[in-house]
Amino acid sequence: MIALRQTIRKISQAPPTPFVRRSCATKTTTTPKLADVSASTAIPCGSLAGTLGALCGVGGGLVIIPVLKQFSKLTVHQITATSLFSITIASSVGAASYIAQGKARVPEAGLIALSAMATAGLGATVSQRMPAASLTKLLGLTMMLSVPAVLLKSPKSPSSQATIQTNDDNTNTNKDPDVDNNAASNNNDKAVPSTLSFYLGKSAPRSMPEVSPWFQKNWGFLGLGLFVGFSSSLLGIGGGIVMTTYMSVATDLSQHEAVATSLVAMVPTGLSATFWHMRAGNVQTKAACMIGGACAVTMYGAATYIAPHVSDPTMRKIFAAVLGLASLKMLV
Repeated sequence: MIALRQTIRKISQAPPTPFVRRSCATKTTTTPKLADVSASTAIPCGSLAGTLGALCGVGGGLVIIPVLKQFSKLTVHQITATSLFSITIASSVGAASYIAQGKARVPEAGLIALSAMATAGLGATVSQRMPAASLTKLLGLTMMLSVPAVLLKSPKSPSSQATIQTNDDNTNTNKDPDVDNNAASNNNDKAVPSTLSFYLGKSAPRSMPEVSPWFQKNWGFLGLGLFVGFSSSLLGIGGGIVMTTYMSVATDLSQHEAVATSLVAMVPTGLSATFWHMRAGNVQTKAACMIGGACAVTMYGAATYIAPHVSDPTMRKIFAAVLGLASLKMLV
């Protein structure tokens, strides 16, 4: 009892312990600044990425990401987001050039972009919460297996195209001019103008009755867009590799049309994915503009002055070579 009283007395005589308020705020990390990506690195990187993007339809992410990993202090998430924004800036210029030439299938690109925007947010969320190593390996394996299919795809038969053209000419010759004039006047409000039809691509529906058959033939682009939106937002590669491979193997598009269509689809897809990455604070806007600007200039030049003079088999071989090297980079 005496010992208990002595203990209570010591406690009461002890000086009070000062109260220390502990902050529950989480530690904030500083984002690397533009100085980490020098102009001597960004401009050549963007130039090479733009050339490959215009000729091969790969968007340039396969060049931008390795360069930023090697020569900058950006985190992996920042590299992915910055690369994607750079690709979007450059793709808008290349897409405009191809649309002006009438090479792009704009309605098909619209189907891809429509479904891609639905999964871009999911890809950005997954990118923040888990590493992308497993998906990168899977994508690399898929790309490698696609190389033989791209090289072995049989070109369109010139004789069949000539037959189709001959039949069209004969049909047009046998038509009554009065009937044509009446039909043209009746459908004047429904048909798409010829100039707009040129910019939309040769397969675009020209009247409302043609929309349903066109969609039944091209609905697979919606499924492609779901995967492209998720993978591009997760990996930051723009999705050009996936889109161009699919269109080169599984559709009747020529290599020029596949490249042009993939670039057009990249623009809304990239903008959607970039929006989610900006919300997470991972986009280095200044670095992306520097790389994207250099990429845009060379992409426009290559799409306007080089690609029209390169044969379809040559572009197919270039694309297969880039596809093989990119797949090895992802798998190693």
